[in-house]
Amino acid sequence: EKSDYLLNLFSVPLLSLSINIYAQSVVKHILTQGDSMALAAFSTLEEQGLYALASNYGSLVARIIFQPIEESSRNLFGKLLAISKSEPATKESLKLGKAYLCNILHAYGIFSIMICALGPTIVPELLKLLIGSQWSLPGIQGLLSNYCYYIPLLAFNGITEAFVASTATHSELRQQAAWMGACSAGFVTAAYLFLRIGKLGASGIIWANLMNLTLRIVWSSWFIKRYFRDRKVAFRITEALPNYGSAAVGVLAYAVMWGVRPGAESNLWEIFRSLVVGGMFAVSILILERRYLFEQYRKYKAA
Repeated sequence: EKSDYLLNLFSVPLLSLSINIYAQSVVKHILTQGDSMALAAFSTLEEQGLYALASNYGSLVARIIFQPIEESSRNLFGKLLAISKSEPATKESLKLGKAYLCNILHAYGIFSIMICALGPTIVPELLKLLIGSQWSLPGIQGLLSNYCYYIPLLAFNGITEAFVASTATHSELRQQAAWMGACSAGFVTAAYLFLRIGKLGASGIIWANLMNLTLRIVWSSWFIKRYFRDRKVAFRITEALPNYGSAAVGVLAYAVMWGVRPGAESNLWEIFRSLVVGGMFAVSILILERRYLFEQYRKYKAA
């Protein structure tokens, strides 16, 4: 119909969607570059260099593992969970979409337990072996340890926002953009408090990013729960979480790993000991999650 076109040239629905996506892209760009801008404004050149080192190495995980999963998930959610009123998602596709989302969240949960429990102790030592002992300063080691808490949030934020991007209506995308704008303001405030007042250095940016991602995940989780509730599909967050035994082992591993962490002048034996202890805990978590892992393996073989 002509009423669906602006100046008889531009599709109004597509134009509206493009504007919403563009607004989101602007906000996301500000959030993505916000840490660099905040560091430049509130920190020294040395702190900027330390953060760049931690960020560049840490983001390798996001680029290599998380980003391909997010892209493929966005495509899958778009196919299964159509937002068109003329062709709404069927019950079967809703169940498939929910099962896929729960499986990804469960896998991310296992990964998060491991990286949060073992990473803060092991990652700085491994990086020291890779790039040399000249980086074995307390500042960079503490920064890398803190960055390990940031990586799981990158994973959860990526998959939940992929779901939102594939299933949200135009008005819901505008709501998300407004929420992300509020997150941007909160990030700037937190960065100022942590860097300028708290004098936390580059670690302050990591903690500000943690707060920002947590708020974004909260909104996306609320959207996901409402999405399935409106379509009469039960969705409980406990369905997507690792079992309690894995979490308990993770807490124990965190305490033990800090007890056996290498000192400032660590040698290969101390690093090897940490790797062995960490490996034992990692295997224990995988054993506790064997039912989930075997189920995913059977699905993979059947595909």
